Amino acid sequence: NRNLNVRAYSTIENSGNTHQLTALAAGIVLPRSEAWYGKYLQTYILGAASLVNPNPIAGIGILAEEIGIVAATQGLAAAEALSFDSYLADTTPLHNAAREAADQVLIPAGSDEFNTLAENLKKKPVALGSGAVIIDNSRTHSFEANYNMQDLVSFGDMIIGTSFRNTILDSEGTLFTDYDGTISYMQYGAYAQIQKDILGGAVKLTGSARYDKSEFFQGNFTPRIGALIAISDNQNIRISYQTGFRNPTNQDQYIALNAGDKILMGSSSDSVERFLMNVGGYPITGEHVFTHALNSVTFAPASLENVESEFVRSLELGYRLNTSDLSIDFSGYYSDFDNFIAAHGVYVPLFIGASGTGAEAVAAGALFPFAVDGNVDEDVKTLGASVSVEKSLYDNYTLGFVYEFNKLDYDRTDSSFEPSFNTPENQIKVSLSGRKLFDNFSFNVSARYFDDYYYESSFIDRTVESAVIFDAQVSMNLTAIDGILKVGGANVGGDDYVNMPGSGMIGNQYYVSLTLNP
Repeated sequence: NRNLNVRAYSTIENSGNTHQLTALAAGIVLPRSEAWYGKYLQTYILGAASLVNPNPIAGIGILAEEIGIVAATQGLAAAEALSFDSYLADTTPLHNAAREAADQVLIPAGSDEFNTLAENLKKKPVALGSGAVIIDNSRTHSFEANYNMQDLVSFGDMIIGTSFRNTILDSEGTLFTDYDGTISYMQYGAYAQIQKDILGGAVKLTGSARYDKSEFFQGNFTPRIGALIAISDNQNIRISYQTGFRNPTNQDQYIALNAGDKILMGSSSDSVERFLMNVGGYPITGEHVFTHALNSVTFAPASLENVESEFVRSLELGYRLNTSDLSIDFSGYYSDFDNFIAAHGVYVPLFIGASGTGAEAVAAGALFPFAVDGNVDEDVKTLGASVSVEKSLYDNYTLGFVYEFNKLDYDRTDSSFEPSFNTPENQIKVSLSGRKLFDNFSFNVSARYFDDYYYESSFIDRTVESAVIFDAQVSMNLTAIDGILKVGGANVGGDDYVNMPGSGMIGNQYYVSLTLNP
């Protein structure tokens, strides 16, 4: 009714034909890796021996002696001493020849055998060397309600509300730690907001407060207060101070995925208890990771803790001018975070020797990188500003300009954390529109720009290159049928670009639409 709004909805996921590329590659390559390495070393060493001495047996003896000396004096494994610096100035030709010979052992890409093996791997749950499928049939059920108390209170405009959400993770152990069945957890919350005009309507005050509780995290109370101050008929200033929080995502809590170059691990306490993964033939538990992990930069013992909620305090200030032919809007913000959620890069010894510290595994190089989601115990701040200007030209035309600045203020004293801000520092948009190019025709053209930024995630770290994107649209009013015909394009004539590594290129998009208003 006019005061009560109730909504219930479900979101159901289906990962479809999703597979992990590193696992797919491993399943194709690993079965032949032993033969590959054997062929490589045989070709490499015989080639080097023939350069050292015409008699290959004598040459092998000389090189074997050097490998032993170098390994003993520099603490290197024999395979790492294959540079043969004392005898060969450049081993690149040897490497290229050995690689070419060894590659003959592999299944040729695109062959029937290759394609058949790949298709079989895409039918088995992910596990490096034996399957590549990632299953995700997760779902959420949500309920929301709010009530406008205009008929019950007269001292201001007041709204109260509540929300409830049940999340059910179902990846059959291919993505999360739901090895033995689905993972289910609940979140609920309640809020109230009140608005009040004072000083004859010159100032509008808004205050609100929320309380939210997730099943596995402490409850969070987040108040907010703001004011809209009219300084003239067409100008106002807005200011607000707000607090907020972010509970860890499903990935932060429960992910358990070998991404090839590292293992992604959530750190909810119940997930750490369940975590179990075979790494290089060693069963690695969550307890093992938390007890023996090493800082990926210093190799000192890492301090891992279960992921908790992230908190933020923000101050925002804005100004707006709105006249018949000019509109200017400026805003700026400053945010200060506590318990900032980020991935913590660590190395995990694959076994624990007699010392009980994993030192033997470290000495043997039996380590594997992990990205464990957690909280940064350091000052993390963000700040930014935006300005938007619209100017009317010759009645029918409007020139627009938007500039946005966003910056992460984080010293990174511990470089094993990845804050994953993933936002360009500078973004610009310039547009020109015409309401009446000629009878029944209007148009809009714009150019967008964002500068380079470094994108970080548990899956990939990469610089996103800057791009300039041109968009255009022409509209025609079809008065005879009371409709609008639109023809337009995005990234018109431009090169493909990305805004998130691994998500695919964004190309040229063109469209035609017809809207009827009967």
